[in-house]
Amino acid sequence: MVQKATRGIKEADQSFTSVLSDIFSPLPKSRVKDLGLTTEEEARYVGRISRGIDGTGNLDKIALGTLHRHIGSQSLLVMP
Repeated sequence: MVQKATRGIKEADQSFTSVLSDIFSPLPKSRVKDLGLTTEEEARYVGRISRGIDGTGNLDKIALGTLHRHIGSQSLLVMP
């Protein structure tokens, strides 16, 4: 209930790096518990990250950051 009440408050404060972390890594169980999320709410990955992305107001920066991070991770997997 608290999470739903504070969802719209100061979402713009969410930083670029925290949004990228949300996209590329799952929430730790302790963070899930702190947020008071149920198992079903935790599984709603797209809704959670889309709120974070919209909250930053920097869609182009997020897009470039995800592309850069994805390309960087792919280059680590390819060995010459």
